[in-house]
Formats: sequence, structure tokens, C-alpha cells
Amino acid sequence: MNSVFFNVYNYKIKIISTDFKPENFKIIQDFEFFQSAESTQNNLEIKVLSFSSFQKKGIFIGRTRMCEVRQISLSKRQLIYIYNDETLAVVEDNSHRSRKVTLWAKNTEVVDDILYFLINSCVGEFLDLNGKMRIHALSCRSSLKSSIVYGRPGSGKSTLAYSLLKSEHFSIFSDEITLLNLQDQKLIPYPVRLGITHETQSHKTTDKKFIYFFKTKFLIKIPSEKIAKTSQVNNFYYLNEGPLSSVNLAAQLLMGTGLIQMWEYLLRPNNCLTILKIFINRVKLVSILSRLPRSHLSRDLNIEASLNHLK
Repeated sequence: MNSVFFNVYNYKIKIISTDFKPENFKIIQDFEFFQSAESTQNNLEIKVLSFSSFQKKGIFIGRTRMCEVRQISLSKRQLIYIYNDETLAVVEDNSHRSRKVTLWAKNTEVVDDILYFLINSCVGEFLDLNGKMRIHALSCRSSLKSSIVYGRPGSGKSTLAYSLLKSEHFSIFSDEITLLNLQDQKLIPYPVRLGITHETQSHKTTDKKFIYFFKTKFLIKIPSEKIAKTSQVNNFYYLNEGPLSSVNLAAQLLMGTGLIQMWEYLLRPNNCLTILKIFINRVKLVSILSRLPRSHLSRDLNIEASLNHLK
């Protein structure tokens, strides 16, 4: 097998490689909920190739906790990932009518992480355009209500999600990429990659250990019976040390803080109309969320207290 397929709410993806074994890519575990059979027409095709060296060049964009990112060429729409002066991966977007992306990478570990970001970004653009808006948040359902738990990276959403999985009272829509349908204001399941740190791993499990850009985490599989069914959103919680003002919340939602939007804004600079439509939908999203009952959920609360708030 040299290709794998996914269908994410009618967005069809094909990943193909002759240099690596696609069946070994961790993305299969990450997107198990969306695996599908081969399609005659794909919205996104990703070709994965290996390379031994690549000239470091281009405009410096910024340094993240993961690596340094450079824009090689706006005309060719390329990005290069560098860590400790070593080129890890190069992504080139050759899209015209359909999205065709080539990923050159040093090894399978780099492929796994780049694919996760790339697919989530391309899928996210499609969903945002169609009114299924992404929010960087945990979302869950109890017998009484469905809730969004919003928080910045590192605020403890994955830790809370892990506790929700162990509770008989809850199911989960998503650990970190919540989808809200603007039309009916319902939450939609998007159960991909629940990754927790070693410090959180307090119970013996068979969950797979993996390296997330040089940071050790544990991949927790969400059992099918714990995946929440589509339902109306009832409450909005902010998880952090203190409450968040309406203005700051609106700004973060409009900018998509915490979401994977590298490809929307860097590889597609000529796609202004698409970006405008997404922004308009984000304004609608802010309007919907501003009308929900909103509460502060302190990260200083113990797990039992947090779960009681969400019931």
C-alpha cells in the first residue's frame, strides 16, 4: 500500500508516498474517525518524499517552540522547517483547481507532525468556508448539556479531556479543535489526537508514546463510545487563571488563536477572497458565542470540581 485516504465531512484527502510507508504514518491513528476508501476525486493530495539535504534560504518568518520557519518563495508557495540549523522538512503548495501539496522530509517522525498540521489546516479552511467553524477549545457533552471549554495552549485542556474520558458522565467532541456549525449552532465531532505529557500520565495504559517535535507525549485513543454525538451547544467556559474580557475573547476568535492556520495565510497569500469569507464567518461565530451563558473555569480547581461544573 502506498496511499491512504480520509473523508472529513466531504473533504476528501489522499496521501501518497513511495519513499515512506503511508500505512505506518501516525496520521492514520490521529484521523481514524475519518478513514475512508479510495475516492475518484480528491480535494487534497499530499505527496510525501524524502531528501538528504536542502539549501537553507528564504525570508525568516519566526521561531516557535518546535522549530524555525522560513518562507522560501512566495511565488512557489514554499515553507521550510529548520531545527538547530538542520533542515527538517520543506512544504510546497502546487495548488491550482485542486490542492496538491508536496512534502519533503528527513524522516517519518517529521512527516507525522507536518502531516498533522497540514491536513488540519487544509480541512479547517474547507470547514470554515462552509460554516463549520474551528475553535481552539475542548468540547464535551454530559447528559444535561454540551459545553465549549476555551483556553490558550498550555492552559490544561488536554489534561481535563483525559479526565473526561475516564468519567462515565461525559463524551467528547474534540480535545482541541472544536467545530461549531453556524447554521444550527450545533457542535460536531472532530476527535483527533488527544496528546498528553508524561506528567499527566498517572495511570498505566497501553497508549502509544510519540515525539511531538522533540517533546515527548502520549497519544490517547478516544474510544468510539466516548465520541459525542452532534448536539446543540449550551455553555461556554474559559479555562485559565482569571476571567477573559469580551473584547479579548472576540479578538482571539477572529484571529483563530491556537489554530493551525499557517497554510491559509502563508502558502495561500493570493487567496484573499477565501480569507475574507472565513473572516466573515468568524464574525458570525463571535456573535453566536457572545450570546451563550459564559463562565470562568479556574485551572486551579481540582478535577472533580471542574467536572461538576461541566455536568
